Amino acid sequence: MNEFNRCQTQLRELYGQGIHSDCIIEFTCYQLLYCVFAQQHIDTNTFLKILTKEQLQNYDIRLVLKICSAIRLEDYPAFFAFYEREDIPYECKHFMTQFFKRLRITALFSLFNT
Repeated sequence: MNEFNRCQTQLRELYGQGIHSDCIIEFTCYQLLYCVFAQQHIDTNTFLKILTKEQLQNYDIRLVLKICSAIRLEDYPAFFAFYEREDIPYECKHFMTQFFKRLRITALFSLFNT
């Protein structure tokens, strides 16, 4: 994950300098998932503020935001239902597998403590 974070930091700097890329939506999706995975809630909120209206209206970003919401709200059934969907954009499904172990443990702990 450290390498991923370094790459994302470089991409943000390049995009900030006005360099255009056809993959900005894809890497925005990855950045959102990474912020939630790393539990960087302040960074997530800061990142959301810099997104354009067009980006926030993009179907892929909206879907990833729903996934992030399910994770933050500890809505385990929703997260696992999202994982089973066929329309998860880009390689986000592979990124989501990083959440599995932590979410399964948290879900089981929550289930047994109720």
